Parts: sequence; structure tokens; C-alpha cells
Amino acid sequence: MFDGKFLNAYLDRWCEAVGASPKLYTVGLTAWTAFHMESILYPLAEQLCPEGGGCAYKTKPCDKKCREDCYKNKGKCGYGTTWSQEYYRVDLGLYRYPDVKNGLWSPDYLIEHENEHFKLTEEDGEFQIKKKGWFGEFIKLLPVSCNDYGVRAIISYCAFDKKEENVERYEKYLLRVLEHETVRSTLCAKPILVLLGPSTNAVKMGRAESFYAMRFEKDGQQWKCESGFVAREDVQEIFRRMREELKRQGGYECK
Repeated sequence: MFDGKFLNAYLDRWCEAVGASPKLYTVGLTAWTAFHMESILYPLAEQLCPEGGGCAYKTKPCDKKCREDCYKNKGKCGYGTTWSQEYYRVDLGLYRYPDVKNGLWSPDYLIEHENEHFKLTEEDGEFQIKKKGWFGEFIKLLPVSCNDYGVRAIISYCAFDKKEENVERYEKYLLRVLEHETVRSTLCAKPILVLLGPSTNAVKMGRAESFYAMRFEKDGQQWKCESGFVAREDVQEIFRRMREELKRQGGYECK
């Protein structure tokens, strides 16, 4: 179900990083964004491998001064050759270099992480955006192509309520966007994966204990969506532990 290569690798790294200390999920947004990049996405680049290649996108693990080292010593961990935070101003891109000698490359994975929620209401079939949130990242990646092996991925969060963060409504709205004549003129027909983790409020209230995935893919002339909660017991167990901790704390930082 969904995109096994990317999705399962991401959740493996998420469980490893967050499972050791579920409290990290409830820190402030700035701290969480930095933690997400350095403790989840960087290790993800070390796990995923290019098609037909035996090595990972990032061939040497980063040390504690990862960010500084990667920028100052680009050859140390592969920065600038198989992964980058610069091309297209995308948060993280993973690239294949089939012809290093001539500098030819191909993007496999283009990944955006956004803390801000997307809030959408619907009345009589008409949609109204209440808060743009991760929808802006979705739109940003539409004209940016990746190869057939990879996927364009947006990672964000959802309160999973019925009023403004209704996942079925997201799917309906995004399918309409993909078929909109303005979007179609520049849209790349490559898969798009939206991965939504439950907000801390959703965890505490018991609305969700897993990630929700929406994979958009073009089938012939029409875009289709495969969606649903990702059934992984290791992820669910971490969210259960997190819920108990949040209930004990009383107050918490709401993502």
C-alpha cells in the first residue's frame, strides 16, 4: 500500500528517533523542525538507495555537528552529490548521479516538511481555505518533476477533526486541484505522497494514533488517490505512550 520504499523507510527512522523519547514530538515548532531534519530526514538519506545502486544517497553518517560539517566539508558525507537542500529550494532532495563524470543527475525524492496545518471547510460542495499551511508545499512541488523511481513527498500534521481538518475533504479538494486547468498547464505527472502525523492535540484526544497517507498518481488521463491510516504497530505504540504522557502533563505544546 502507498509508496513502500519511501514511506516505510521514513517511519523506520521516525520510530527510531521519536521512540527513544516521545516527548520530543511535543517540543516547540522550531526545535522540532531542526530535530526532524537532523534525526529523521538525514538518517533517511542514509537508508534509501538509488535504483540499481548499492550505496545510500548519503554515504557517510553525520556526527553531532552534522549541519555545520555538511556545509563546510561537502565531500565528507556526500552532501552536494547525492542529496541537497539547495536545488529548487526544496527542504531535502535525494538525487541519483548515473554519470558523475559529466555531472548528470536525476532527482529521486523531493521532500518538504511543514509544521503549519492546512485547514479547509466545505459548504454545499464549495471549498474555502481557512489556513493555507502545508497546501502551499503541495502546490510548490506540482511543477517540479522527479524520475519514475521516486516520489514528491509532503510531510505535515493534522488535528483529524471534522470541521476544518477532515482528511476525506483534503483528498476531494486536492484531486480537484490536480484537474484544474491552471494547474494542469504546468503539472508534472509524477506521484505525490502527503504524509500527515497527528497533532499533539489529536494524540491527547485519541483521534489518531498513526500517520495518514495520501498517494496521488496519474492513471491514464485521470489523477487518483490511495489513502488511509498506515497500519504499523511500532508507530501506534509510540503514539499510545505519547498520549499517556500528554495526559499526565496536562499542558502541552500543540503542533
